[in-house]
Amino acid sequence: VGQLMDRLEKLGLLENTLVIFTADNGGLTWKEVTSNYPLMGGKSFSHEGAYRVPFIANWKGRIESGQVNDTRVVGTDLYPTILQAANLPPNPTQHMDGLSLMGEFTKGKEGPCLPERPLYFHHPHYTHASSPHSVIIDGGYKLLRYYNDEEGAYALFNLEEDPYEQNDLCDTNPETVQQLAKKLDAFLDGVDAERPIRADSEEGRRTLELHAQGLNKGWSKKYKDKKNVINKRTERELAMKERKVQEKKIAAGAGE
Repeated sequence: VGQLMDRLEKLGLLENTLVIFTADNGGLTWKEVTSNYPLMGGKSFSHEGAYRVPFIANWKGRIESGQVNDTRVVGTDLYPTILQAANLPPNPTQHMDGLSLMGEFTKGKEGPCLPERPLYFHHPHYTHASSPHSVIIDGGYKLLRYYNDEEGAYALFNLEEDPYEQNDLCDTNPETVQQLAKKLDAFLDGVDAERPIRADSEEGRRTLELHAQGLNKGWSKKYKDKKNVINKRTERELAMKERKVQEKKIAAGAGE
């Protein structure tokens, strides 16, 4: 990144270039070089370690240096942002989910600041760390829905008071769970989101049969192993285990 910035400066292009440094997911926590602490989890998890990523924007003469902005943004905001930065018209048929960030970058000088809005995430498959789930973040609350969980389909956190997701509020805030679940369903229906398929359903049995015949190339054999079932409880246990590993490292470093 430093080399790129040096080259832009030498070419006299810094005042004509928007540079954005970000990531598409949190760090991969089972790799020893990565830590999202004190956030819970990392890449593929339903927790904040998967969703919160670095986001740095630089544009000499256009974006004031040193400012910090706590507004929640999402990757789909980049497309309309880049269109506006390039003085091109918006193309809402292609960026239906995103809003331009130029107003946020310039404190309202080059467009409106973002309105309050819910953010949605949909993850309808298995990974090394998580099961199919969906998430809505709205008004400081984060609702997580786990599709294969018989012990409890939801988890609810107040990110403003509990950003590290230590206190599940489902039992004490059932009305908030119901309201956010309704919003989440409306969004998923509105974008025709693909839902996960239960193995004991007619469609699930047909999918498994196609897999057995080698006709369903999109099915990952690695995640078919039923001995490695992941749900709300087991994902939470894995995230807590990784969190404790990081705490031990921090404690060891402080004692040196």
